[in-house]
Parts: sequence; C-alpha cells; structure tokens
Amino acid sequence: MILFSLPVIAGDQVSVKSIHLKGLKNINKFDVLRNVKTSISGGMINIDLDSLKSALDGEVMIDNYILKKENNVLVVDIIERYPLYVVVFSGKGESVPCLVDSRMRIIKSGFFFMTDMPIIEVKSEKTENEKDFSGIAGVAEVLEKINRTNKKLLSELRCLTVQEDRKILVSLRGRRTRLLIDRSEKGFLKLDGALKVLDGREIYPEFLDLTKEIVLIR
Repeated sequence: MILFSLPVIAGDQVSVKSIHLKGLKNINKFDVLRNVKTSISGGMINIDLDSLKSALDGEVMIDNYILKKENNVLVVDIIERYPLYVVVFSGKGESVPCLVDSRMRIIKSGFFFMTDMPIIEVKSEKTENEKDFSGIAGVAEVLEKINRTNKKLLSELRCLTVQEDRKILVSLRGRRTRLLIDRSEKGFLKLDGALKVLDGREIYPEFLDLTKEIVLIR
C-alpha cells in the first residue's frame, strides 16, 4: 500500500534541502536510498520520485509509506512489516533461510536479512513448499512479549534451534555457552536468570540444561 499525504507531491522530481526517513526499525536508510537518482543544484537536492518509489516498493520489509514535503524536507514516513523473523530450515544437506512475519507467512526465501530478532533454526527434512511453522508460532509469540518487556535479554539471543521435543537450544551473543530451555515463556524466564548468574560470575561452561529442576553451574 502506498499513501500520499497533503500537500501532494506532483511531477517526476522534487527539490529539497534534505530527505528524512522515519519509522525505521530493521531497514538501513542508506540501503534504501542507494539506487535513488539524485542531483545537486543551487544548494538543493533534486530527487527523482520514480526511482525513490521503485526503491521503496522493492524493499520487502516495508508494508506501506507516506511521502510528504515539509519546509524543504522530503519526509518518507515508513511503516515496516514488524516484527520479522529469519527462520532457517536445515535438512537434506542444505539450509534455506526464510524471512517471515509474525503470522509465520513467508515474505521472501533464499536470502538472509538483518532483523532485531534472533535467528530461528528448524531441523526439517521437508521441501521448501512443505515448511511447517506450527512448532515455532508459539516461540514467535514469546519473543514478541520479550521485545516489549525485556529488550536486553532479546539482544543477547543469537540463534534459537527449535527441537522436536518442545525444547530450544539457545546460542548467545559473545558467549560460548549454549543453553537448553523449554519451549515456553517460563523457559525464557529461566534463561534470563541463568544468564545473569553466568555474567555475574563470569563463568561460561559449554552447555547448560535448564530444563532440569536443579542446574549446577561450575
């Protein structure tokens, strides 16, 4: 969906002093503007609107946007598809990354994207057209809640490997320890507590099983 606010920007080109992109979360401003045709004259930036719209329309992370001109500034108010997850299906000797939305609908496959969510890995022997997201839908819901309530914990998570026994193997950023947790909100709460202990003691064993009632850290 493409929206235009008043005053309407008419013609094929607009001249402004600067361009401002609002609402960015996962998208890099310079990646969007890299192929936009521009020129400089009289201290103003001349922007080709067709190439700008093409760049915005071609960005799969953008849901819709509004273009408006305010005080010689071209404002691009962007609404991203958010949250987004990179789900990697591993099996049959290959790994297929898929960019998916919160409803587990595939937006694009075959490419890695940078998002503010950890990578979710699923061991699967199914073909690309048979991808089963049922096992990770609940994981996405928990991650969305953590994103609202505990962004620090979310930023520490590098990769979540979803297993068939309703458990998740967690890889952290900057730490060698891998932790096995239950695939539930309680599992992530236990992970948060364990991470605080590890960082407080500066002890990082190779593996911890947090699905057990008693966990010995040494």
